[in-house]
Amino acid sequence: MTATKAPDFSRSIVHPNYRPDIDGLRALAVLSVVAFHAFPSLIRGGFIGVDVFFVISGYLISTIIFNSVALKVFSFRVFYARRIRRIFPALIVVMVLSLLYGWFALLPKELAELGKHIVGGSAFLSNIMLWFESGYFDRSSDLKPMLHLWSLGVEEQFYIFWPLLAWIAWWRGLSWFWLVTVLCAGSFLANVEIVNSAPTEAFYSPYTRFWELLVGSFLAYCSFSSEGRLACTKKFVQQRLLVALFRRSPIEAKKIVVELASITGFVLIGLALWNINSEMSFPGYWALLPVLGAACLISSGPSAFLNRAILSNKIAVWFGLISFPLYLWHWPVLTFLRISVGDMPAREWRIGAVAVSVLLAWLTYRFVEKPLRELPMRITVEYILVVSMAILAGIGFYIYRSEGVPQRFPAIIQSITTYKFDPDYVYRRGTCYLDVDQGEALFSNCKDESSGNRKSLLLWGDSHAAHLYAGYKKSFGVEYAIIQRNASGCPPILGLKLDDAAGLFRPMCFSINNMVINYARINHPDRVVLSARWDIYNWNGIKDTIIALQSFGISDIDVIGPVPEWKESLPKQLYRYFQKSDGREVPERMSFGLDPVGMASEESLRKLVESLGARYISAKSILCNEDGCITRFGDEGRTLSAWDEGHLTEEGSEQLVSKFPR
Repeated sequence: MTATKAPDFSRSIVHPNYRPDIDGLRALAVLSVVAFHAFPSLIRGGFIGVDVFFVISGYLISTIIFNSVALKVFSFRVFYARRIRRIFPALIVVMVLSLLYGWFALLPKELAELGKHIVGGSAFLSNIMLWFESGYFDRSSDLKPMLHLWSLGVEEQFYIFWPLLAWIAWWRGLSWFWLVTVLCAGSFLANVEIVNSAPTEAFYSPYTRFWELLVGSFLAYCSFSSEGRLACTKKFVQQRLLVALFRRSPIEAKKIVVELASITGFVLIGLALWNINSEMSFPGYWALLPVLGAACLISSGPSAFLNRAILSNKIAVWFGLISFPLYLWHWPVLTFLRISVGDMPAREWRIGAVAVSVLLAWLTYRFVEKPLRELPMRITVEYILVVSMAILAGIGFYIYRSEGVPQRFPAIIQSITTYKFDPDYVYRRGTCYLDVDQGEALFSNCKDESSGNRKSLLLWGDSHAAHLYAGYKKSFGVEYAIIQRNASGCPPILGLKLDDAAGLFRPMCFSINNMVINYARINHPDRVVLSARWDIYNWNGIKDTIIALQSFGISDIDVIGPVPEWKESLPKQLYRYFQKSDGREVPERMSFGLDPVGMASEESLRKLVESLGARYISAKSILCNEDGCITRFGDEGRTLSAWDEGHLTEEGSEQLVSKFPR
């Protein structure tokens, strides 16, 4: 029997000529991202490096597709086999080692979340997962080790959609030029349309991000054949117009244009790095700066002076070669450092983390990526990688479903760290407590209690008012009908326009507060309670709110002072204390891990409120004394006073409000 020769896939696809300047552009992109994550105040717009990556990916992938399809050698199997070999090895290594570290370092909830994100990363759905789980009470982004895989999700979703569509267009005789143009324009317009009203969706959604990759596809089309060049530029522009403008020969005029394109590209990316920041609505129009900048640098080619001098030098090319593993490694290294330290690490630690990331990236490139890439193209390698990724996803799913394997810890730590508090239900999220993107019209879904013979109490404020609802309902519910009007990040301060507060965009606060004050004017509640996380706002504006309420004849006004805030979630702080005491104690009251900033305004706020004739209620004096602040009211997780850094549990709310004056 004659042995069947394995197919040679090397000729089944056409690759573009190697350009060192594109590796240098990769280096610029990845170093911008790493610098932003390690030193966010240094390069505030460093995250736009991801947008540069998108353009590069769209250009290279589309160049392969257009040339291979045009020469009738394109193979979907070979295309995806090469994608698997390019992406899977480093990604598997990073996720496996992250899981191993997490097993020993993370609490059950943290490990469960990591397991879930491993599943998302394995399926290249991280962006979709983050889109739907993002919200005010969602865990801080700098504590999610796999957060950065969202961009990989966008790219892989593009790789699934775009080759098939490009091939169908060619098969049906449709113009690639118009296909790219229409899709790119549609995606860009969708991004601009929702970037302010639905910022999370605009950031993570593939349909609002594909235009960035399609800009790269447009460049690929313009360069892959004479037909493409004619469709994009026309000979008239190439020859007559350029000669007329620069009064040079066609060759000299073209050289000038190349240099201008390179300079323009660097200027646009520089403007993006120094003018864009994470507080802006992004991508939106702002994303045009890095996207067009990257497009200019790619289109100017390897011969442009700045491209040769800056992007093609050996150091830039070296970082470009390790850019993918460096992107994969830097974020989990920085995140695990942050989790271990419990706060923003010192600059020296962050520098060390970046150095470790570079070392790990080089090791991954040298001993994982490069050897696998140099192996002959055989189906066996790709099968092993796919099966390995599936097994890893299964392990992540098991960890997620087992709630982070809490059996790793003693019983009391298990109880504390596995307690599941549901703020959506307890705070009545989406109806009486509105989320970041929700307007005041949704308060119509809030089912207010029928007052009957009772008086009415209006509870007004942000999430630090919402977490008091359970306590007011239990302790005041017999005497008062509780009217809850709360919105995420919206303090009860009239006239305050919040474009950004505590890192979240809140365009609705102004109209929400106007609606609530009008409700008070019309309905005259017997008692009004004002509560917020005062220290992140200009709380002096509370004066206008109190005076307005008093002008309506409402005299019974309570302002609730700040509750204790912890540097990390209270369960995490208790676990740290447990480790510190060698497993001997989980205190009912402690000062360890308290954030003094949270209650810094206590006395100043009290003086202002009392000078206006309103009642100031100090949560600090109820929950804290010289020994520290209450952490738990019993031995079970549900008896914790807070479930995160500063939001009360149902038990904490009931215990606190029960001490309030009637």
